[in-house]
Amino acid sequence: MLVLISCILFYNFCSSAGESKLISAHLICRHGSRYPYNAIPTDQNNNNYIAENAEKLSINGMREAYNQGNFFREYYSKKINITPETIFVKSSFKERVLKSTQVLVAGIFQPKEAERINKDIPWMPLPIDILSIEHDYYIYGVSDKVCPALYNTVADIYDSKQFRLLIEKEKKDVEHICDLAGYNGTSTNNKQFIKCVYSIADYIYASVSEGIQMPSWLTKVNQDVIINSRHKLNMEFFMNSNLTFLCKGGGPFLNLIVNLLKKATTTDQQSLYVYGVHGSTLSGFYGNLKIPAGRPPFGECAIIELQKENDEYFLKFFTKSYDSHAFKNLEIPGCIKSCTFEKFKNATHNLVNSNPSKSCAAETYRSDESQVRHMLMQFTGLSEYDEIDIT
Repeated sequence: MLVLISCILFYNFCSSAGESKLISAHLICRHGSRYPYNAIPTDQNNNNYIAENAEKLSINGMREAYNQGNFFREYYSKKINITPETIFVKSSFKERVLKSTQVLVAGIFQPKEAERINKDIPWMPLPIDILSIEHDYYIYGVSDKVCPALYNTVADIYDSKQFRLLIEKEKKDVEHICDLAGYNGTSTNNKQFIKCVYSIADYIYASVSEGIQMPSWLTKVNQDVIINSRHKLNMEFFMNSNLTFLCKGGGPFLNLIVNLLKKATTTDQQSLYVYGVHGSTLSGFYGNLKIPAGRPPFGECAIIELQKENDEYFLKFFTKSYDSHAFKNLEIPGCIKSCTFEKFKNATHNLVNSNPSKSCAAETYRSDESQVRHMLMQFTGLSEYDEIDIT
């Protein structure tokens, strides 16, 4: 009886003890499905179609983003009052990412009828912070033209014995596929080999998403060989701590996230942050946190939640693909169980790049084999400032 009276007198304490409150959530989402960057030279059936739509966001990609947004609205509206004042959006200036982000946000936030431009359409415009080509260290990345340190880190990886041995090993499995695709000379030309692997892999990813019929020689076995080879090459880059400290999605982006989380712990203001990003942004994010995730699929989101429980702040990490109906736990090395904000800060202290401009400009360029390294930056997604098809 005494316990019951105590709980009545102190109802708020009894009902809230041990419960967590969501303070903020950060949704880092790759754009939806797109068309391939390039057609395969010997694929005469699809060359014109792909050339007309190269790298554009597809209708399927828009639907994926919208459905993802609907899921987030249904999930987070129970935890946060989603309004134009509590949702903050950043996006790459690239058209496919910006469009995908707009559709994603249209799914996340649907205004009341009185706030709509058209009462039959549950939509109203929300501001999107479109990061500029000159200053986007976070999502789109920095150009090799303004970041010698990143360019030289790519050079170090390319020049390493480990990377050269990897290329020679992969050539044995991939060379005949490159010949069928029309990328000749891969046995003696590393540049041609790398171009072959990345081009065919991109073609496979996008064609599967869009239902494009692939050439008969590109069997499931050959697809798996190419995808596996690209994965191995990419891991050499995105699990390199010197590179991820500098690249998009890596050190600079983590600094942005940590600062926003820190601010939230001082205000307890509930908020939802949405970032429209590239696949290589997510690769940099995962790699910087030492998560060997490889290439994230179209529409995948990484999620960081800041929760408060008994006056202490905890972080939870998830991923979600566009076609799943649940979150998947994401384990952060050094902060797996009971990951408090302070523990996360300590675990990632050396991974945060608080001054990307200074760290980028710390070196001068190396000129040897510059064309190959420039190509590597493009094909890994580290730099997309020029056409992807270097000849």
